[in-house]
Amino acid sequence: MNGPGGVRTESARKLTKKVLAWSTSEEKAPTLEEADTALALLTTYGKEFRDTVTTAYHQLPAGSAVAERVQATLGEASRRLDHPLPERTRKAVVGRAQNIARLLEALLRAAATTEHEDVDRP
Repeated sequence: MNGPGGVRTESARKLTKKVLAWSTSEEKAPTLEEADTALALLTTYGKEFRDTVTTAYHQLPAGSAVAERVQATLGEASRRLDHPLPERTRKAVVGRAQNIARLLEALLRAAATTEHEDVDRP
């Protein structure tokens, strides 16, 4: 997986932006198939970035403000990424995809934060 500036990151950002722009109204919502595909890809990106951020988190100074923020994001990622979908309707899948997209944004911010923290350390 590429870091915060890599091709994989840019693909994740583009998909996140697209999914967050989806409407939930019946006539403007994506198809169930499109939402399923996006959700699967977002979940894959989310798990990859969760793993990357977890590795970086273990290198941060314990108790630092950055470590605490990153830990909160990782906790949320662990709860949401492995949570089963309650029902497979278009509305539920679109909603889950949008929730995972917001989580992915948080993971991308955490990855960037930990990268900057690494640069600042002696």
